[in-house]
Amino acid sequence: MAFHFQIKDLSSDRVVLTSFSAPIHGLPYFALSSPHPELYAHLNSGPFATLDELMSYVEKFETSDPSKLLYAIIDKTRPPSPESPSGALAGLIAFQNASPSNLSIEIGPVVVLPAFQRTHVASNAIGLLLQYALDPNEREGLGLRRVQWDCGSGNKASMRVAERMGFVKEGVLRWQCVHRDGIARGKVGNGRGIPGGGSEGDLGRDTVIYGLCWDNWEDGGRHMVQAIMDRRLFENPEVADVRFVCGGMVWDVHSFALRQGSNVLGKMCSGSFQESLNKRIELKEHEPHLVHRMLQHLYMLDYSGSEIEIAGEKEECFVSELYTHVMMYAMGDEYDIKDLRKEALWKFDWAMKTLHGQRLFKSVLEVVPAIYATTLDSDRGLRDLVVAFGALNLQRIHNMPELKDAGTQAPDYMIEVLPEFFDVLRAQANKYWYTEECSRCYSNYWKFDRVVCERCGTRETLLPEEMVPTRL
Repeated sequence: MAFHFQIKDLSSDRVVLTSFSAPIHGLPYFALSSPHPELYAHLNSGPFATLDELMSYVEKFETSDPSKLLYAIIDKTRPPSPESPSGALAGLIAFQNASPSNLSIEIGPVVVLPAFQRTHVASNAIGLLLQYALDPNEREGLGLRRVQWDCGSGNKASMRVAERMGFVKEGVLRWQCVHRDGIARGKVGNGRGIPGGGSEGDLGRDTVIYGLCWDNWEDGGRHMVQAIMDRRLFENPEVADVRFVCGGMVWDVHSFALRQGSNVLGKMCSGSFQESLNKRIELKEHEPHLVHRMLQHLYMLDYSGSEIEIAGEKEECFVSELYTHVMMYAMGDEYDIKDLRKEALWKFDWAMKTLHGQRLFKSVLEVVPAIYATTLDSDRGLRDLVVAFGALNLQRIHNMPELKDAGTQAPDYMIEVLPEFFDVLRAQANKYWYTEECSRCYSNYWKFDRVVCERCGTRETLLPEEMVPTRL
């Protein structure tokens, strides 16, 4: 096996990276990955229909190009397996485009098997490659100057991982590659048609370029990556350089993480600001458990929506999961953490979908005042979700005291809901009849059009609670 740099196994407390061996790892990897072709949706390679196809790919990947090296990811927290006495096979990860002259390298592809996703596996595997590439020789690293990360513009998960590990987005290469027979192979393209002369089955890909360089690494990146790998984000004050204080609670964090994720917090811990000089940021106006979630996001691009404890202190101000997401959305806006706003919006929408019946109605209506109090009129993220909810369910919730309270505390809510409600009724016109006795011919069949009796044509206005929808 030829590779531009020294080949060696890499290990953390939770993961081992060892050179991918087709005789040892090929069959178990194929057995675990073949039921999940979606693993390859954003990659040039795969899915592999047969074991021989996989073996051919592995051989070609390493033997045809000395700039490439393929690793098997072994999860040390799982019991020993036939493929490794250290643990279970969790996926594969690679170096490619290694350049000794430019002291640079690229990470990818990365495939984490479904049973190991959203665990420590990805962060530890990527962290080990970053440490090996960017640490200087005296720390047993290669001392490179740059590590690159490429992913398709539709691969949101890959972008989140890159940003969480400290990579900086540098640009987008449009039409950077073509997925041959991409439609048949289940690939995700850039959403635009192939130009004339191209195959109808092909897909084009725009590629997002990320980079993590040695100066980022030395300026806090190394310590942040180690904290993410250890999952002890605020427990190592020796390597942290900023102290967060809120409500008597203290977090020792890395300024690198703040600069990467938040324009506001990044500026507070740099330059001539008092917080930068004192290495201390105090947030007096926020609840400590919300600050903890914000810091969770800055490190992990994720936070807990359920009730949490900090150093044994329970969250006394916890209201509901939906309310937590509303507050996190507001903090993302206040501190210019765009990914936090996106995450909170997604979590809010998902939490709504997990609730049903009266619990759903009460939970959503109770947070409407908070949404309207913490967002601008032009910020339609959370507002559009609750307005659409109100319009779709107005006939069910119009008598609920929570709706009255929401309308009283946030008058704009009902002003926005009512037009949407009538649009919903119009859209349902071809699906439903409405039963209410006509005052002229005593027919019970109405079609909504403000409102027309189907028998005699009388036009009347019915209150929403008088309209009882009945499917045709």
